[in-house]
Amino acid sequence: MKPLFAVVVSCLLLLTAACSTGGDVDRTFTGSLTDRTERLSADNSPFVAHRLRLREGQRVRADMNSTDFDTYMLVLLGDDTLHQNDDCPEPRGTLDSCLEFTVERSGLYTFVANSYDDTGRGSYTLRVQATTP
Repeated sequence: MKPLFAVVVSCLLLLTAACSTGGDVDRTFTGSLTDRTERLSADNSPFVAHRLRLREGQRVRADMNSTDFDTYMLVLLGDDTLHQNDDCPEPRGTLDSCLEFTVERSGLYTFVANSYDDTGRGSYTLRVQATTP
């Protein structure tokens, strides 16, 4: 697994955060990783953090896509890395990232749009859907 220094990410969240509150979520973030984007200290890869308030019991699906670079996505709650994905499993089998999970604890979650390595540059789309059963 790719190492992550969550403390570095947490320190930078206030500069790059977008927040959402309330019930079901269907949020699409678009952005780009550039030479000026913040970097993870672990591998110098660029990242952008997006924050959403989620509730216990919600079912979450997150998809990160790019035609420009190999995506890497992480989900944090506070300083804890809860989920991470490099490539979607078969049958999609792409360089895009996807995650599905059930929220175990209500709180402000951080979805980190990242590249697999320090060469990743370009546009991305990150879509997060959370529904209450």
